[in-house]
Amino acid sequence: MAHIDGLLALQIGMELESTGQLFYELAASSCPRQLAHVETLLVRLAKDEQDHYRTFEDMLARHQAQLQQSSRPLSDETRQEIQQIITERIVPEPTVAIAIARGGDIRAVLDLAIELEHRTLDFYKESLSSTADEADAMAIQKILDEEQQHERDLKETRRSVTT
Repeated sequence: MAHIDGLLALQIGMELESTGQLFYELAASSCPRQLAHVETLLVRLAKDEQDHYRTFEDMLARHQAQLQQSSRPLSDETRQEIQQIITERIVPEPTVAIAIARGGDIRAVLDLAIELEHRTLDFYKESLSSTADEADAMAIQKILDEEQQHERDLKETRRSVTT
């Protein structure tokens, strides 16, 4: 795997969490009424993704302040690089993921969510291993722990959903 520098990793983390939040919100809104426990889980995961986004945003702002950079918008080239990394490593078919989230087949939603959480975990583990900043490492480890819990919760919920 190609090395991803720290600031780019933070920006990728923000994009992953934003995408995850959207996925879980769409899936929760499409969840059948008889599966209220699944909807509750998806709503909680969407909130957690939003919290993770804010953590990455705070980390990025701290680093930009240290580098005396303004909080300027990402260049088109950087946005394309982020999307390419996400597409290659984590969400191979974003439009398919959104369609699944909206589709109402909760088993497909849970299966995809488990896969995406697992791939996200791999990315965050790689990011953690290359993080020199202690505060960043602690924040990424906290997110990693929560993402691992997400994966466990999704797997447990998937086992309970038979229809």
